[in-house]
Amino acid sequence: MLYTSDIEEGRARLFLRDLATGKVSKPIPALDNAEVDEAVVSPDRTLLAVVLNNEGYGELKLFTLPEFQPAPLPQMEKGLVSGVRFRERTLYYALTNSRQPTLAYAYQVPQNVNNKMMPVARQLTGVLDDQGIDLSKFQLPELIKFKSFDGLEVPAFLYLPPGAKKGEPVPFVVNFHGGPEGQHRPGFDRSSQFLLSKGYGVLMPNVRGSTGYGRAYQMMDDYKKRWDSVRDGVESARWLVKQGYAKAGHIAVYGGSYGGFMSVATSVEDGSSKEPILGAAINVVGIVNMKTFLEQTSGYRRKLREAEYGPLSDPEFLASVSSINRVNDIKVPMMIAHGLNDPRVPVGEAMQ
Repeated sequence: MLYTSDIEEGRARLFLRDLATGKVSKPIPALDNAEVDEAVVSPDRTLLAVVLNNEGYGELKLFTLPEFQPAPLPQMEKGLVSGVRFRERTLYYALTNSRQPTLAYAYQVPQNVNNKMMPVARQLTGVLDDQGIDLSKFQLPELIKFKSFDGLEVPAFLYLPPGAKKGEPVPFVVNFHGGPEGQHRPGFDRSSQFLLSKGYGVLMPNVRGSTGYGRAYQMMDDYKKRWDSVRDGVESARWLVKQGYAKAGHIAVYGGSYGGFMSVATSVEDGSSKEPILGAAINVVGIVNMKTFLEQTSGYRRKLREAEYGPLSDPEFLASVSSINRVNDIKVPMMIAHGLNDPRVPVGEAMQ
């Protein structure tokens, strides 16, 4: 039996269990450098498709069974593969990246996988109406890593507008994902591409607490470590200045939900520093007061969120990570957006 488990190092990996003996092994050790997103066996049990979350990219791998030998795949641009399924020997999958919306493909796996001919996939779906926009001109990101305040290496996706390069600063937007147990991945993002077309750079950091890098990394911001992820966010903006991609005062922070919390909190942290570098902030449905958020969010979410942010029984700590209590440290213009009927982050956060 093939199955996935995060029992080793908190990373989802592929295991094989012999049902007769109970022996467990890893049939493809080469997959250990990344997390497994999906694993699917063909109906005749001769093929195995695996999608890896490799530093945010979704990489498709194909193997023969029962040998677990690599099989050829069509060439494809780096991005995110998902929705993998077999019908007999036809492999179906979806692919998206920064300049391609999610499109479906079919690949007829040859009987002789050692055939040297270049395999080809058939595109099943297309863009109905591109509104005259040349998607091929959209910018692909670069995966970068920066050292945070405590030496932790934090990954991020760097998008540069056309013609921009290191050493020639442009205005930047640092985009924080929600969750907080989420992950920025290099899929199709119309908002970022619009900003790029207007000359802005975009940085998408996966600060500590993000998924996709193992359980230990995911839990590095839990409860009393909450503000460490905020400091990661500020360091991501400082990295842009140090590397010559942006100038101090020409960087905006942006995010929604937990990303909104990060936008406000990084503005607080940066505003209280000796050398502030931010110039603006956008807070969309963000948390500013952990106590009132936990009290007013939907009941089904409270216990889940308390494990992440801290319990209501510890109001002193919740106050220490609530940006509303340090609002005077915000030195930049801030745009606030919220919905009156938001059941997850109640509008009271914005009203405060």
